[in-house]
Amino acid sequence: MLLYDQLMTASPQGRQRQTSATSRAAILEAANELLRTQPYREVSVESVMAKADLSRTIFYRHFDGMPSVALQLLADLGGDVIELSSAFGKNALAARNGLDAPNSELIYNSLQKVVQFFAEQGPLVKAVADAAVEDEDLEAGYEGFLRHFSAEAGNAIDGLAKAGITDVPDPQATAEALTAMNERYLLRTLGRHPQEDPAVVLKTIHAIWARTLFSGSLKV
Repeated sequence: MLLYDQLMTASPQGRQRQTSATSRAAILEAANELLRTQPYREVSVESVMAKADLSRTIFYRHFDGMPSVALQLLADLGGDVIELSSAFGKNALAARNGLDAPNSELIYNSLQKVVQFFAEQGPLVKAVADAAVEDEDLEAGYEGFLRHFSAEAGNAIDGLAKAGITDVPDPQATAEALTAMNERYLLRTLGRHPQEDPAVVLKTIHAIWARTLFSGSLKV
């Protein structure tokens, strides 16, 4: 198998595949870098290809336009989103199993990971959110990104309710409202430069989540 792979790489067909994959990766890397520092509306195919040091025609061998690039960059964040949302589920499971921890700590641990994610990826997520306004496929992908997180948070809040830790009347509706608040606030504070202090951002959203779920009776 190793010899076959070496032959494929050495052959014209193998080199073509390698070149195609390399150019696609270079386009995504260039777009990623630009979208982290510039508003989406200011990033064009031309600027991406200049950054990638490739001809404009190569772009359309891989992508239909900038929205499809943004959609791929969003998909590349999928694993991180799953990890973030699963943190809520793990905390809810721990609550159901009688974890001896302050109620607010269950929420704090999860929100801390969310804030860390936006501190690192916020400008890119902001660019994707802006791009979603003008492309149906990207809008659907971004909405799916939010729905996944909201659903996992809803399951976690439902777990806390079943454990007797919270008494919100509708866990899923509460999760949707809190997730929508998170998205707008995190994009505003960590989705652009200069970013606000992540520690302050975390303290703020933690207070809102904790007081919502625990009726304001908790010191947060």
